[in-house]
Amino acid sequence: MATIARPPLLRLTAVQALILLLLAVAVLPFGRVYTVSVLAGGGIQIAASTYFAWKAFQYQGARQLAKTVQSMYRGETGKVLLTAALFALAFVFLRPVNMATLVAAYVALALSHAYVTAKLLQHHRY
Repeated sequence: MATIARPPLLRLTAVQALILLLLAVAVLPFGRVYTVSVLAGGGIQIAASTYFAWKAFQYQGARQLAKTVQSMYRGETGKVLLTAALFALAFVFLRPVNMATLVAAYVALALSHAYVTAKLLQHHRY
């Protein structure tokens, strides 16, 4: 029986982490506050999307369809809640933090996540 191969989740997370590190190094000359803000914003996005991917691809196969759909819903709900919780923690505990930089890094990593996912899946064999 043939099954569809899982997407390259580990590779995607590694590429995301590399992009985050490059962004952090790029803002390093602007100071510690910007660097920490970039790391926090990007880290929030990577943590949330990794959680979703882990939940979404927990089950495989046609017989597992109901569990797969349920797991995807739970993964998306968990991703939203995790994102909200991590932003709240960052706003409360990171002092000083540049909110605009934190949010911009989150958005930048979310956009790069979509791009990197599309590129990796182009070369992925099912």
